[in-house]
Amino acid sequence: MQPLLIGDRLDELRAALTTTHTAQWRRLYEQCDWYRGQSPPSIRPPASPTSVRPR
Repeated sequence: MQPLLIGDRLDELRAALTTTHTAQWRRLYEQCDWYRGQSPPSIRPPASPTSVRPR
């Protein structure tokens, strides 16, 4: 089964990482690296749309 969005373009996309899309790849890597160091809050904020509380 081929990935939905990549399909048969995988080789083309891999090549673009070192040519036309280098800056985007670097930014994505930096963002992922930053998120990896983050921790979720210990309590859910009261205004959170996923918060379950009586109405």
